[in-house]
Amino acid sequence: MRATLPLSVALLLLPGVASANGGSSGVGSRTSNAMAGAHPGPLGETALVQEDDVECRSESLVITLNADHVAVQVDYLFFNHGPSKTLWYAFPFALGEQDALVDGVLSNTRQFGEPTSYALSVDGKPAASETRAGAPVPREIPVPRIEDNTDAPEGGMPGEEPGPTRILVPRYRWSYRVSAVEFPSSAERRLRVNYAVPYLVYEKKSELGAATSPGQFSYLLSTGGHWRGGTIGHLDVTVTSSVLPIGQIQIDGLPFKRERTGWHFEANQLKPTTEANLVVRRSEFARLQLEAGTPLEAAKGMPRDVLGDRPTTAKGAWTSPPVGGPAPVRVELGVGERIDASSDGVGDDAPGRRSPWGWRWQGNGRYRLRLALAEGKEMARLTRARVELTFGKREPEVFHATFKEADPRDVASSGGYRAIWFDAPETPATITIIPLEVVPGARGERRLRFTGIKLEQDVSNYDAYVQRPR
Repeated sequence: MRATLPLSVALLLLPGVASANGGSSGVGSRTSNAMAGAHPGPLGETALVQEDDVECRSESLVITLNADHVAVQVDYLFFNHGPSKTLWYAFPFALGEQDALVDGVLSNTRQFGEPTSYALSVDGKPAASETRAGAPVPREIPVPRIEDNTDAPEGGMPGEEPGPTRILVPRYRWSYRVSAVEFPSSAERRLRVNYAVPYLVYEKKSELGAATSPGQFSYLLSTGGHWRGGTIGHLDVTVTSSVLPIGQIQIDGLPFKRERTGWHFEANQLKPTTEANLVVRRSEFARLQLEAGTPLEAAKGMPRDVLGDRPTTAKGAWTSPPVGGPAPVRVELGVGERIDASSDGVGDDAPGRRSPWGWRWQGNGRYRLRLALAEGKEMARLTRARVELTFGKREPEVFHATFKEADPRDVASSGGYRAIWFDAPETPATITIIPLEVVPGARGERRLRFTGIKLEQDVSNYDAYVQRPR
């Protein structure tokens, strides 16, 4: 099974990543809006420098995903333990650049990702800022990969003279928004930064047509170690959206908790490292229609409303035979045609539907099988299950999913569902769920009460469109 990811809703749901094809294969890929915002620091000449007196007591970061851009608001509380001083306060952006060399001579340079807006206020009053070019971004900082193979040399016909050699050299450099900020002795200073940026996207053209990866945004917390003590006293991060459900936001970096209004992380005395740098991705799901077979050893078939959009009530649930009993519990599901996904914001070019170019999406897909089980002390709790997938002409695939104990608030915020993620070469024809282990409920109850089952496909997870950081 490829990249099997059994996860509970208490854990961060991670997207699949792969490197893009390109060059002489005839497939062209291109990067747009490559950029990463970062925690600010005091500026020397072209790089951030260490500050031993001014402490970053808190940082409150709110990232809002909008339809065509990301809005960021950051509130900082600083305290100066030393004498009064004025610092060049620099907010860094890691901008992408790419040189095109033809036979070793620079032909042109592409630049990526300038923020569309930036504003700083100091204790509630607007402060002026200017743009300064900075040094190259260190290699140890993971930033979005820049690949553009559209100018890669095409092989000539036998006997022809070879064409010019084209080499693409990508890099990142810092671009600072710089303000002169006074930090009085033994006093607090509150700063607020607001900026907006376009999404990072990877665009791919091939003989099959063109497609674009889901929008991505990066924020580098690792530069927060330049203030006194190398720590952020209290860090509070919220990632939310004005256009997407919370479940369609995926984050790498910190262990976020899902809440009603977004993903949230909070910590004290954080020493920021490159592992804490955030990558936020949009993800779009199309719901696949499930049809229930008759579960074996069951007194009755599964009611249709269990396979609907919302979990049914416990009264309308389907109750399994005891797990671990004389016969295995099997829930057999047939996958029908994809229903109208307009409610999910997915158009006719989703997997399984023809695109405007008349072809179907190719490559592996990422799926999310969501199970809602009635909760309560009297009910058994599922901890491990076997999942069997069958396909039209491919060999079946099998994997085990583990369900760790989750915070009831997390389960409630997900609509009562817990998710199993898996990759598959095509949409399965059937899915069979075999519960293997449960935590018994009161009086030794080992039956499970299913209130909802859904299968969804991440239609933004096109084959090899989302690349790993460099």
